[in-house]
Amino acid sequence: FFFISMHGSKSNVEVEVRDHNGKVVRSYQASEEEARSIPLLMEARQKLQTGDPMGAFESLVKVCHSTNTDVLQVIDQAKDKYEEEQQKLTQEDRERKQSFLSEQGKDNILRAAYTDGSSKLCCHCNALVNINRYDIHIAHWCPALYADSDESE
Repeated sequence: FFFISMHGSKSNVEVEVRDHNGKVVRSYQASEEEARSIPLLMEARQKLQTGDPMGAFESLVKVCHSTNTDVLQVIDQAKDKYEEEQQKLTQEDRERKQSFLSEQGKDNILRAAYTDGSSKLCCHCNALVNINRYDIHIAHWCPALYADSDESE
């Protein structure tokens, strides 16, 4: 979800980290080590765009090795960021669907799903969840549980 753009000469590279909407979230002066890594990073991006995720991963590992960066730490950070983004998208999607039903005057669908026993209200996040998926929701998808685990770390 992040895009990196670089400006300047080889010895003076300005890096802009942008989110998926193109908004700059961070800007900094690249070190010489980072500037030397730019061709490998661009190669990784190209491989990812052309459907070669393993090739992209190999390029990123080379970058980590050349900059003395812990590969596992980078993987963990990427995984955490991905999960955070997915959680936001899931929450936004659920709210959009529920508000869509409400806007369409179909609150009765939500009430019927609750009252007929086919769905139940999550006691952690107050989402209306199909009864057949409730255990999986609690185990893997409930955003309130992720928020609790983030606070304890």
